[in-house]
Amino acid sequence: MNINVLGEKASWSLLSFFGITHPFFNVIIPTVVSTWAILGIIFGLIFLLKRSLANKDSHLRFCLLETISALMDMVTEALGHFTYKHFSFIASLFFFILICNTVGVLPFLDEPTTDLNTTVALGILGLLYRDFFAIKEHGFRGYLKEFFEPLFFMFPLHIMGKFSSLISISFRLFGNILGGMVISHIWFGFAGENIFLNIANFCGLGLIINLFFGIFEGLIQAFVFAMLSLTYLSLALAHEENKPDTTTTLEKVIE
Repeated sequence: MNINVLGEKASWSLLSFFGITHPFFNVIIPTVVSTWAILGIIFGLIFLLKRSLANKDSHLRFCLLETISALMDMVTEALGHFTYKHFSFIASLFFFILICNTVGVLPFLDEPTTDLNTTVALGILGLLYRDFFAIKEHGFRGYLKEFFEPLFFMFPLHIMGKFSSLISISFRLFGNILGGMVISHIWFGFAGENIFLNIANFCGLGLIINLFFGIFEGLIQAFVFAMLSLTYLSLALAHEENKPDTTTTLEKVIE
């Protein structure tokens, strides 16, 4: 067990029993704790929202239906038709990242997306999902064929493009959420030593900073990540025929 030193997060060396102590194999404890807490929050929200859906006069029901409707429209516009399996993946990705980005406003919890391991894992998940359905739609031979188009020597560039999209989407989320957290910590640390800034925080400036970096930025970054994942998926399925889907109404989706 490594304790925080110079701002480093506590970690557990997973393979230390075998004499392997490289940081690559370390498990960041706050990230794991926060991630499991988020899973608990998600399960709690599922039961809450399920009850809200039964109440047609609920404001929460209205907000949830509007959000789902917007995500459905986004999937339809990107893919050219609505497909529930792709919608469920993008929606799950969006809501999970949104909670990960905003959980820092709760005491004793850190945003898992300030850990590069989390954002890279999410990027790999999106990459595998995209390639799986690309192979499913075009066949493995058709999938490989795209790497050699328009000329065969473009193969290395296509490989680099695959990995660059993974790095871009992962580092963008990591950098923006980490940057917001650092700015917030610097501000409140500096304000704690200045009576005038303390008064400004008491008057609402601190709340505005928390709402901007803790909620608004987290919402924007979750939307950007989901939108980019959907865009990469739509490019991979560019030759997929428009197949009608019977699950196109909002009522059927929320059942």
